[in-house]
Amino acid sequence: MTENKRLLVVDDEAEFCEVLQDILEARGFIVDTASNGKEALRVMENQPENVYSVLIADINMPEMGGIELIRQVAVKYPFVVPVIVTGYADTQAAVESLRVGAYDFISKPFKLDTIYLTVGRALEKHSFLKEKDIYRRNLESEVEERTSDLRRLNDQLIQLQEMARRTRETLEFKEKMKHIREYCFSAFRASSFAFLSYDEELNLFYVHPDSCAQELPEKNVFSIDEIHRDKDGMVELGNHLFALDKGHIAIEIKRDQIFGIVYVGFPNDSGFLIDESTFGLLISELEVILYNNFLVQHHENEMRKMFLSSVRTHAYTIEAKDAYTKGHCERVERYTMILAKRVISDPDRLFALSVACILHDIGKIGVPESILNKPGKLTAEEKEAMDKHPIIGAEIVKNLYGFKLSPVIRHHHEWYDGNGYPDGMKGDEIPLESRMMSVADAYDAMTTSRPYREGLDPSRAHQEIQDFSGRQFDPYVVKIFLDCYAEFKQVKTEELGLDFDLALTP
Repeated sequence: MTENKRLLVVDDEAEFCEVLQDILEARGFIVDTASNGKEALRVMENQPENVYSVLIADINMPEMGGIELIRQVAVKYPFVVPVIVTGYADTQAAVESLRVGAYDFISKPFKLDTIYLTVGRALEKHSFLKEKDIYRRNLESEVEERTSDLRRLNDQLIQLQEMARRTRETLEFKEKMKHIREYCFSAFRASSFAFLSYDEELNLFYVHPDSCAQELPEKNVFSIDEIHRDKDGMVELGNHLFALDKGHIAIEIKRDQIFGIVYVGFPNDSGFLIDESTFGLLISELEVILYNNFLVQHHENEMRKMFLSSVRTHAYTIEAKDAYTKGHCERVERYTMILAKRVISDPDRLFALSVACILHDIGKIGVPESILNKPGKLTAEEKEAMDKHPIIGAEIVKNLYGFKLSPVIRHHHEWYDGNGYPDGMKGDEIPLESRMMSVADAYDAMTTSRPYREGLDPSRAHQEIQDFSGRQFDPYVVKIFLDCYAEFKQVKTEELGLDFDLALTP
């Protein structure tokens, strides 16, 4: 932004105005003068809007003094930065001027260095106000544009999911599953029945809700390792393998790959007898029903992949503004999902969390690039602007149908002890997804290098997460982090292309 170096000096002492004018013009400033507050307002009204960057006004003048002038300028010309001039010992007046909006004050008699320093800081303030206003005015249209794009993508996903739902209804999956379940109860005297569907995208098995006679069991999501069984003790029937335990049968339903497992449970110690031909027909019918369901689910997963790919494209445009955080959103997604898969069983909730991770910093479109890319500590005003990005991001995603993304994004910078932002929430008031994202976000920030500092070694970041457990981070989430720390290191290893022993503890 081009620096505006036009100033207005207001004082009833003509000699003071002339001296200050000469001093500042020698430094390249353009200086106009006025003898009192009323004349200053007339001068400003006769100039193009926002022509002045800094107003230097004496506090005591006839007709209109400096304090009243500042009050009126603050309303009419919000980008003009006022500096008040006071007598040497007039501290009370100086304090009053700051209260009504003066940026700083100069005491008579003054030193040249004081003038240069004060005017320089006031110019920086003016530039910040102008840049902030440009972003404020652009923000609404950009937020609307981003929201419209995401809403369009979201509407497409909803339509495709509705098509998948209708396809399931056409396949009568729920009714057929109920028929098979009741047949197992009556023909085989089974006491329980459940189908574990394989989710390709999440690489998890989860209990399909339409397969259970009662509510879902508390444990309803399983990793492949948990599902795996040794081949010893398994029986082959056609193309299928099933394990005979004393209390249940576990049947792998597969074609080219396993796409589901059916569990049929029996009363304790009752034993069971199965007619092979009858059971073979049952498995064949199950295979057709479940494979069709698998294909529908596969199609849904492909649609979700397309949606996530489009969402990631939006995230990349945000990261392009912040040169120091390339790949940050993608890594935060990977880290968060490592944690989430340990505690969240609902595939839809996991998918929504993936979207939230990718978009967690979308609110940075409302933060000036000079702040995002500043290679050092932010000022109080700059930090205030930066701290608004979770609020802006939550506003952008709040109307995405079917996904409760807004609270997750809004609260990912809250601290467990209540010292975070924007709302000072603490403990379990903070959404679980936000608490997990907070650990992932902090870990990635610590281990990523910036121009002004090297990224921490993963072991050091590991220790920092532990040290801030109960303060910044939820102890429950920290425990999960410690349990799956090797997976975090794997993400960083893949990114850096390093080959070190992931089994080593920090």
